[in-house]
Amino acid sequence: MEPNGTNGTDGMAGAILERVDERTTFWVLTMLATYVGTLVLGTLILSYGPKACQAFRMKWKKRPEALLRSGDVPATLHGQPQDAPDGLGTEDIDTRVPPIGTDAESGKSPGNKLNQKRAVQAAFLATCAACMAATALSMANGHLSKDTGLSWEGYATLCGLACMWQLAQACMAAWQLPERRQYGVTAFTEGTVTGMLPFLSDSFDTLKDSLFGGLCLQSQSGLTQALGVVAWLYLIAFHLVLLRRARFLAELGKNYLAIFLAPTQAKKPQSGASTQTDGTQDAQQRPSSCASCVQKAKNILLPMAYAQVAPTKQWLLVIENAPQALMAITYLHLEGGGLLVAMLNLAIPLVQVLGSFVLRPILRPMVAPWYATQLDAAAADSNLLLMKRLFLEADFHNDRGFFVLVTKQSDLLSVFCKMFPDSPDLAASMTRPDHNLKSYILALSINRLALRDHLDGSVSEEQLRLFMQKFPWLSGVALMDLKSGGRELAGVLGLCTDLRFLSLKGIALTREGAEAIVKAVADMPLESLVLRSNKIANIEALAAAVKRMTSLKRLDLSDNPLEPGGAKALAEGLRGHRALVFLCLCDIPCGDAFAEALELSTMRVLRSLRLAGSKLTDEGAKALAQHCKGHGALLFFWLERNEIGDVGAQALAETVPTMTALRGMELNDNKIWADGQEALRAAERAHRGRRLRRRRLQILMGGQEKSTE
Repeated sequence: MEPNGTNGTDGMAGAILERVDERTTFWVLTMLATYVGTLVLGTLILSYGPKACQAFRMKWKKRPEALLRSGDVPATLHGQPQDAPDGLGTEDIDTRVPPIGTDAESGKSPGNKLNQKRAVQAAFLATCAACMAATALSMANGHLSKDTGLSWEGYATLCGLACMWQLAQACMAAWQLPERRQYGVTAFTEGTVTGMLPFLSDSFDTLKDSLFGGLCLQSQSGLTQALGVVAWLYLIAFHLVLLRRARFLAELGKNYLAIFLAPTQAKKPQSGASTQTDGTQDAQQRPSSCASCVQKAKNILLPMAYAQVAPTKQWLLVIENAPQALMAITYLHLEGGGLLVAMLNLAIPLVQVLGSFVLRPILRPMVAPWYATQLDAAAADSNLLLMKRLFLEADFHNDRGFFVLVTKQSDLLSVFCKMFPDSPDLAASMTRPDHNLKSYILALSINRLALRDHLDGSVSEEQLRLFMQKFPWLSGVALMDLKSGGRELAGVLGLCTDLRFLSLKGIALTREGAEAIVKAVADMPLESLVLRSNKIANIEALAAAVKRMTSLKRLDLSDNPLEPGGAKALAEGLRGHRALVFLCLCDIPCGDAFAEALELSTMRVLRSLRLAGSKLTDEGAKALAQHCKGHGALLFFWLERNEIGDVGAQALAETVPTMTALRGMELNDNKIWADGQEALRAAERAHRGRRLRRRRLQILMGGQEKSTE
């Protein structure tokens, strides 16, 4: 017993608290020092690393150059032409045209040289695995706490791993940086803020959700443990689903590949001593240095703040935190108080969501200059992921005022002023239903351009050309009722670099125009080609090009006056196609010729065939039945509005049981009478008997022409 009447318990508690405070101070300072050291080292890597890497590459290239001059190697090197201009070595020639950069100084961003989707997925999975492993290890050691989560050693380990990942990205970015580009002094700092800082980065949210799942799993209650399993599964599934969408992929890439996808800037020319000769010039510049520093700070802090309230970030906060908040409330009800759970899963997310809706209208006009600068830098870098993220965050098609603010300060977006010289008020033009400005702006967010000529000449070839020259990376183009000729459209479409979906409807194409368009897109990675109602009669050029379109999954040539020779050539071009899933040739005048030449047995992945209104007779139906026999992938067979009679129906009925995957066949509005209908019903019943536990086949035969007997 102490003299004051108390025992030594208070003294022991004070010693423990003092010990805890000492540990907290030590580990917090350790992590802070690690972060500061990472900032210094990473900034040095991005500042001086590219120059060292370029010097190393130049030394490495001297050997093949010497071999080339001595004649010991072939006439071409790495695909470069032998006839190089005087004064240029083979290393100075780049036969690839940058898809976005508009001048010779532009280069590709390092982030454009990898599969960004897989890289972000791998980075997230590695981060998630590290967080869950640290949580599981703390659970095993009994160090996982409701109030502090992991032990300080666990937090320090994760901090060190995050710093190492930032430095690894810096090294890769420095190695791949183009010669005429450089990183800003604050590029690494900005990247680490979005990549690893608490409450701002997605990796912190991943750690927070991992800790919550671990706290649930270490409970003695089976219901709480089940809640922990659900929390961890939701964390993984939520991210993997979002990574499949371009809108969220760009946002998550900003977190997990923050350094690697950082924007670059053009190198400033060496000023030398000539700019320092006039002392009065330096004196005039000194007073503005303070204002310049303030402006630089604003350019860094305002965008970082706006990134937390951007529309995509708002959706991420709501989608991720709303279920976690419900699970946190359930946990607190079952297990009692927990400071860590209450703060991280309820209070802070609520403040983030509410703050984003309040601050977004305030910050939006302030970041217009930064957006303009970033868009121009992304265009110069050909950094498509960054550009798409910026367009998604900007939400230009829903915020006309912000679009006008950025357009006035961006070289990239100034193209809209050239496209619409007669519309000085771009914001007002976006509200007109017959004006295509909004369609162009929407294309930048959804990565697909859809235009319809509302009035004669409202969509001009010059507008399209200017737009495609600036934004050739669009993956989809859909044009309807245009008055432009095929040759003009071919020249515009030829500017695209990654076209995957092309739809042209209601355009009167001549034979030469159709051939020009086909040649322009033949070597592009097209997945869908729709050429409906374009008055195309001869398609030999398309038939030859289809063989090279190995990625084509959808082909639609409906409502065109195809000639029998062209239809046969197309069928031969489709022979053995390994990717085509959907084929539609409705309302063509030569269905029999196409059906007789189409070898469906060689198109093993085809799932839907539509030949409605193609004047198919019994001969064409018998040919189709022969080609379809035993096809294991065809799901839907549409043959309505033709001239198929009982003979053709009976031939199809014999084939139906062998098509094991078939779900629907439509034969409405033909000439199938009682005998043919009875044969088809019997085939339908036989097919259903073979497809136990699967969706049953339905054959539609309504509206048949009645017998005249």
